[in-house]
Amino acid sequence: MSWFMLWQLSVALQCEGFAMVAGEQSVARTTLEFEGDGGRIAPPSALLPSISGRGEDGWWDLENVEVSASEVRGRFSLNWINKPTVIVDRRSGQITIRASHPATGQAEFQGDCRPISQARVF
Repeated sequence: MSWFMLWQLSVALQCEGFAMVAGEQSVARTTLEFEGDGGRIAPPSALLPSISGRGEDGWWDLENVEVSASEVRGRFSLNWINKPTVIVDRRSGQITIRASHPATGQAEFQGDCRPISQARVF
């Protein structure tokens, strides 16, 4: 049983991996915080379109957070069109973020997450 299967109601995750935008891959990082049935994300800068809200100090609220035994899913709103989907595998710690991109139609981040805190995150 992995650390992620044991996560209870509060966790902060640091995720490192690669963003693919307009056919170019770059190293990227994201941070997520979950508390109860909600959460927030500091998304990889590579996924941020030029027309986006700036969130609150670089953080966007996760909406429609669903927690199952195998994964956590949610969405966040960058602008009126772009609402990326976040999927975190609770067993492996792998994360996928899929977003729209004005130039290519798609942008994606894939990486691995590790807990950075078990304390209250919000």
